[in-house]
Amino acid sequence: MSSDPIANESVDTSDTTPPQRRRGLPVLATLLVVALVGGLVTGIVASRSEDSVPELVWAPVDGGLEEATLTVPVDHADADGATLELRVLRRPADDPTARIGSMIVNPGGPGFGAEMLLTNAEEIFDAELLDVFDIVGLDPRGTGGSTPVIDCIDDYDALDAASDLTPADDAARQAQIDAVRAYAVGCVERTGDAIAHMSTASTARDIDVLRRALGEETVTFFGTSYGCELGATWATLHPETVRAAVLDGCADPTADPLEEGRQQAIGFQASVEAFLARCVDVGAECPIPHDGDPADALRALWARADAEGIPSLPGRPAVNEAILRTATMVSMYSEDTWPVFATAIAMALDGDGSLLTQLADAYTQRREDGTWGDELEAFSVISCMDADRLPTVEEQAALDAELSAIAPLVYPEGVFTVPFCDALPHPADEPVTITGEGAPALLVIGNTGDPATPFASTERMAAALESAVLVAVESNDHGGYGSNDCIDGLVHRYLLEGSVPADGTRC
Repeated sequence: MSSDPIANESVDTSDTTPPQRRRGLPVLATLLVVALVGGLVTGIVASRSEDSVPELVWAPVDGGLEEATLTVPVDHADADGATLELRVLRRPADDPTARIGSMIVNPGGPGFGAEMLLTNAEEIFDAELLDVFDIVGLDPRGTGGSTPVIDCIDDYDALDAASDLTPADDAARQAQIDAVRAYAVGCVERTGDAIAHMSTASTARDIDVLRRALGEETVTFFGTSYGCELGATWATLHPETVRAAVLDGCADPTADPLEEGRQQAIGFQASVEAFLARCVDVGAECPIPHDGDPADALRALWARADAEGIPSLPGRPAVNEAILRTATMVSMYSEDTWPVFATAIAMALDGDGSLLTQLADAYTQRREDGTWGDELEAFSVISCMDADRLPTVEEQAALDAELSAIAPLVYPEGVFTVPFCDALPHPADEPVTITGEGAPALLVIGNTGDPATPFASTERMAAALESAVLVAVESNDHGGYGSNDCIDGLVHRYLLEGSVPADGTRC
C-alpha cells in the first residue's frame, strides 16, 4: 500500500470492522422489519442466592484461551432474583511467575463481545503486557456469547433495500417511523424481559462480580471506544477495586443524545474531508475521478444512490443511501481503510457498488454463510437503555436539519431514534453520573482526528473523571493505543510500573 493512505494497490475488506465504539444516536434510519419472530425468549435463569462468590469453571477453547460462564443478577438490586449467564474468555499470562493479575478488556460498541480482543491479543497488545497479565474478556449482557443476546431481526438486506433516509413527504416518513417501531417490538419479543436491564450501569456492576469470581482484590481495565464509557462507569461505582485503567477514545459523558449525535456528526464529516484532502494530495494515485474537488464525485454518488441505487453483488440489494452511509462510516475508523473506500467510490461511479456493499457488510457483521451478527441490534438497544432523557420528536427533527447542514458528506444519524426507543421498555437502571471519585490515576487517550469519538468528547470525559490524565495522539484513527511508539510506551509504563504521564502529553 502506498505510504500515502489513499492510493490503492490492493483491496482487502477482511479487516475493516471497527472493534470499537459506534455511539451517538443509533443508526436506526436503515432499520425496517421484515418479520417478527413470535414467542418470548427470556433467556433468564431461575433465581439463586448471591451469598457466595460466583464460581468460574474454566474449559479450554481454541487459540490457547479458556472459557467460563459468569452468573449475574438480572437486577443487581435484587441479588436473589432471576439471573443471566455471561460468557468469559481468558488468555492466561505467558509468564506465570511474573504475573501481575487480571486485565479486563472491552473492545467497544456497545454491542461487541470480547472475543475479537482475545483471539487477536498478540496483534493488539505488546508482549510485555501479555507476559504478566491474564487478559480477561467479558461479553457484556446482551452481547456475544452471553444469554440472552439482544436480537431483533435476521435480514439486513431487506432492511437496507426498503430504507429511505430522506422521505419525500409526511406519509413516507410515517411509514419509516412505523417500521422502526415494529423493529423495536421485535427486539423485545426476541430478547425477553431482561432487555430493560441491558444498560452500561448493569454491565459495570457485572464487572465487579467478575472481579470477585476471579479472586482479585483489584483489577486492571483496558477499554477502547464504548469501553471507555464502561470503564469510567465501573471506576465510579467501584473505585476501590481499580488497580489501573486505560480509557481509549471516549464519548462525552455529559452529552445528551442530541449533543452526542452532533459531536459525532462533526467528527465523521471532518474525517471525510481529511480523506478527500488526501485524495487531492496524492493526485493521479487517487482512483476517484475529480478535477481538484473529489467531494463533487462523492456528492454525485450520494445523489445517484438516492435516486436510483447502484447495482451491487448478485442477489444483494442495490446500494442506496443507507448502504452508502454505512460504508462511509466504517471507512473512516482507520486511515488504513481509506484506499479501499477510494476504490469503492470509483467503482460505484462506474456502476459497480459491490465494494461499497462489502464495506457495509463489515460494519453489520455479515458472515460468510449470509447471516448477520447481532452487534448493531445490541448497540441500538443499549444506547436507548443508557439515555437519561430522550429528545422529543420536534427536537430530533431540528437536529436532523442541523446535521444535514454540518455533515452533508455523511448525512444525519438517528433520524428515527425517538420512535425506536419509545417502543422499548422504560430503562430499569438509573444512569450513573461519571466522576471516578476515589479511583487511582486513570489514563485517558484521545486521537486528535478521531471520527467516532472526537477529541473534544474525550477531553470532556477526562474533565469528568477526578483522577484522569489525558494524553493526545496525533492520528485520524479511532483509538490511540497502537498508533505509535510514544503512546504505546506511555501505556506500558503506566500499566506495568504505575508511571503516570503528565496531563496534556501529546504523542
